[in-house]
Amino acid sequence: RATTIAQFEELLAAMDSDAEWLDRFRPPATLHFAGHMALEPGGAGERALAARVDALLAEHSIGFAFGAAASGCDVVIGERVLARGGELALVLPSQQDHFERQSVAPAGEAWVERYRALLDRATSVVAVGDGRETLHDPLATYLAGQVALGDALTKASTLSSHAHQLIVLDNDGGGPHSRALAAAWPLRERAHLLALDRESDVAALFAPDADDPARRLAFPLAIRLNMRGGDSAAIARQREPVWRALAAVSSTAVRAVPEGWDVLAESAGEAARLAQEIMSACAAGPGRMPSIGLSAGIVLAIDDRAAGHVVPIGPAVAQAGRMAQIAPGGAILASQHFAAVLAASGETALRSEYYHGGEGGPADGVYLIVPRG
Repeated sequence: RATTIAQFEELLAAMDSDAEWLDRFRPPATLHFAGHMALEPGGAGERALAARVDALLAEHSIGFAFGAAASGCDVVIGERVLARGGELALVLPSQQDHFERQSVAPAGEAWVERYRALLDRATSVVAVGDGRETLHDPLATYLAGQVALGDALTKASTLSSHAHQLIVLDNDGGGPHSRALAAAWPLRERAHLLALDRESDVAALFAPDADDPARRLAFPLAIRLNMRGGDSAAIARQREPVWRALAAVSSTAVRAVPEGWDVLAESAGEAARLAQEIMSACAAGPGRMPSIGLSAGIVLAIDDRAAGHVVPIGPAVAQAGRMAQIAPGGAILASQHFAAVLAASGETALRSEYYHGGEGGPADGVYLIVPRG
């Protein structure tokens, strides 16, 4: 159905005709959600939020929701999605037990019980952290928010459906994480902001944010040359256009490996654009096309002064290499987290397209990076 709707949309756009009549045929819409933690279990605030969420889900035929599961608004929204028969995909900054200790348990045992019940009923639970989390680590929280936001956009695009966002702020416009997610949402006509009083002073119950300066959010890019059966001259022809493209990007950390290069980009857009530039440069030459893999995650960046480059350590680096291994020559494949962050970034020149389900885990989807349009 999604494919048929996408084809009708292209035809209607070419005819300069209205496509709103297609909405009643679309698969269920998606929702990205976030909100503050200061609700009393079963209190007036929870009842008001539940009623608002029920109305929103019904009005926009929402069937898929993406967010975290901190005490308060997150848990209430997740419960209402499940109560209406929707699918809930939880994206946590850290592993489930760690997240419970840092973002649920301080608010009371009632929220812990509801959090655990939510995990049991969720369609998927993904942790973006790499095992080196600190309490309320802002970097992991930021990444989880971007992945959940991007997953909602990507899912809606795959289904030829609509994506909505619900952000619950207090009456003073807090807190900062939810405000940032509201500002990042690209579809203003499908943004729903709700102001809800804080019913308890939960901020004092939670440990303060703490940064780990050794960690950084990075976007590893693995470039692998097609070296099988090639002589030295053929391999040199493959290397030349790639190296020219890399040399033009002075701000990017590059490390040579036996079959190509590992690159550490600062943003999803930068990594995707560099990958596309490399493919374009290679297509214009006589050599074979390389394979490129992209990933996103928190890495430990070790400055190797003797070698003159930064050595990134973390699962995201290995994942980019796996993407490159399975990519056919001339293809750019990306992890699901990379595809989500790229969608959340507002990148206009490139987009992701679902490729296959990977190894079957909740965040193992593989996406093809292609020009938009």
